[in-house]
Amino acid sequence: MIVEHAERVKELKVHSKPLLVLISPSPDEILPALARAHLVAGLAAVDYVCVAADGAPQAGINIEKEDALRLQKLIELVHARQRA
Repeated sequence: MIVEHAERVKELKVHSKPLLVLISPSPDEILPALARAHLVAGLAAVDYVCVAADGAPQAGINIEKEDALRLQKLIELVHARQRA
C-alpha cells in the first residue's frame, strides 16, 4: 500500500457512513491478500475489511485500473532509484 491508496480510501469515506474495503486477489500482488487486509484495516477511514474469495462478486467501486497505474509508477520509481 502506498500513500495514494490511503488518500483514495479517505476520499471514498462519505460522512459517517461505514466503509467496507474488499481485498481481491491479484496476479501481480506484492503482498498476500491477508497482509494487505491488515494494512488497510489500520486506516482511520476504514470500518470493515473483507478478503474476497476467487469468484466473489465485484465491489460497487472498483479501483483496480487506478491501482495498476499506481503499481506501474511505483515500479518505475524503484527502478529509477536503483539506477541512481
